[in-house]
Amino acid sequence: MSKTAKTIIVLGVLFLAYFVFDSINRENTRKDRLNVIDAHFNKPFKIEEELKEQYDEDFLIEMDNELYIVTVENNKVVKTIKQ
Repeated sequence: MSKTAKTIIVLGVLFLAYFVFDSINRENTRKDRLNVIDAHFNKPFKIEEELKEQYDEDFLIEMDNELYIVTVENNKVVKTIKQ
């Protein structure tokens, strides 16, 4: 196998490993933020269906038939805005 082929294979494996690690890390961060929201409100809530894959710090949740935008920073709920 040529040097170029080996380099391409190694770079492809490294990119795949980084992509998988980053995806797992983002999903774990998202779950941690949802756990913070759950602990803060101590009530059942729903995430809007189209936003279940959101990975930012702002979550649109439905609780008690009302919509809220909840901001989570540093594992704390810092802002809640009723819609």
